[in-house]
Amino acid sequence: MYREKPSFIDFSTVTKLSTPTTFFERQKSQKEFWDNAHISQKLLEAHLDPNNDRASRRPETIEKCVDWITEKLQLTDRHRLIDLGCGPGLYTNRFAQRGIQVTGIDYSRRSIEYAQEQAIAHNMLVEYIYQDYTTIDYQNDFHVAMMIYCDFGVFSDEDRSLMLNKIHTALKPGGVFLFDVWTDQYAPMTSSFKDWAIYPKDGFFLPIPHIELVNQIHYPEAFICLTQYTLLDYRGTCQVVNFWERYYTLEQITSLLERHHFKILAYQQDFTGTPFSETSEIISVIAQKVEI
Repeated sequence: MYREKPSFIDFSTVTKLSTPTTFFERQKSQKEFWDNAHISQKLLEAHLDPNNDRASRRPETIEKCVDWITEKLQLTDRHRLIDLGCGPGLYTNRFAQRGIQVTGIDYSRRSIEYAQEQAIAHNMLVEYIYQDYTTIDYQNDFHVAMMIYCDFGVFSDEDRSLMLNKIHTALKPGGVFLFDVWTDQYAPMTSSFKDWAIYPKDGFFLPIPHIELVNQIHYPEAFICLTQYTLLDYRGTCQVVNFWERYYTLEQITSLLERHHFKILAYQQDFTGTPFSETSEIISVIAQKVEI
């Protein structure tokens, strides 16, 4: 493989490919990304790695979150909960173990299959659905909707409004929406830099040798960060992956929720109950549906 002569790469083309024209252009939430055989395997491995927080929080933290949420909301076997972006079921299966009626939705078939296998192996009744959660169509079905680990920040303005409207419709009267977002105290999102790496075998994005060029751009006026990966493989093929993400202030979240008919019941640093402070990197919100 390494003796094969690579094709010529025109870096002027790379530059054109790598220049975004609008916020959230070519966003990561595409089926081809989440269901790519190589990427979905790497993502699942990251979710299941107990020693880091790259894709999911560590198991001990997830356990504390599920305990705190269950107690805070006084959840019982009478309650229905939907986890939007459930991944391999690390939260949903734990809620199910506590007797709560759970539905998990994710756009990675590999993660959903893993979650289903675990539920069956541990004799848990959980509804898992392979679906883009921006296409849900429930009406007054759930007491609780949750979107945890700052997934809320990946939405464009249009998709964010769409999602909040769908969640509002999916919740029963008085139902609550749990989600978290980054703040401006989260340094990895408030810096601009360029970097590169060589992967002689494979990396997260590609299963073949390649060079990865990283260009992170911070747009402080918009509270948005773009982390862009330009992938140049040994065959001379160029690909660009954009990860757009938004961070928030508490005032922005409050106003946004009010516009979409939610009111904040509580907020803290995390879903283990740690109080929020000016230096918190995350705002974790419990918002209640307000009838229109």
